[in-house]
Amino acid sequence: MTNELLSSDDQDLMRRTILDVFGPDGVDLLDDDSVDDVEPLDIPIRPLADVVAEIDAELHGSAQSPRTLASIAKTSRKRSADAKFIVIQLHQSVLAVPISHVLEVQRVPAITSIPNVPDWLRGVTNLRGEIISVVDGRTFLNLPPNDHGLHRRLIIIQSLQQERWAGFIVDRVIGMRSIDPNEIKPSISPTSTGASRFCKGELVVGLETVGIMDLELLLSCEEMNLFASA
Repeated sequence: MTNELLSSDDQDLMRRTILDVFGPDGVDLLDDDSVDDVEPLDIPIRPLADVVAEIDAELHGSAQSPRTLASIAKTSRKRSADAKFIVIQLHQSVLAVPISHVLEVQRVPAITSIPNVPDWLRGVTNLRGEIISVVDGRTFLNLPPNDHGLHRRLIIIQSLQQERWAGFIVDRVIGMRSIDPNEIKPSISPTSTGASRFCKGELVVGLETVGIMDLELLLSCEEMNLFASA
């Protein structure tokens, strides 16, 4: 589809129309990375439905009935800290998130805006009866904003040291990977901003460098603490 021939307003109207007619799954008909503003990767990308199904099986096991976030959190804390990671993409950054910190992966839901908060705090959403703050991963990490990514997903992340969880919007969920701690190397050029600020090391996969995120550091940083009650 030649999205480059459409204005941004026309693209927005097209997405809304397809969403109204076909529902969320219909938006995948517009599967075009140029609209996503997501860099192409050298890591093979599996169909998103297969990736999410695999992650759901890991997170929820054989549970058939809906579970509360509290019950999912209790189960996830029993996972080995160095077991598996969910690999995500944010703009040009490929990052690995420890699955022990992840409660759920889903489409970006309806979000209620909150006045007088930073741009990175998109608002709150109701998830299984819990009010969850929603953080835009790109904006929080000082990356170019992108509100119309077709593959965007919401990852519910939690602290293992305190009762805190939040929704984190990412551009793409790539897959799940077991990582040997011995494979993780110190970051070559750490900075005080961007994704590397919250990475405790990196791993080379093919031609891609994958940052290993420290979610305890992210969830306890000054910005998060300041708006924890938002």
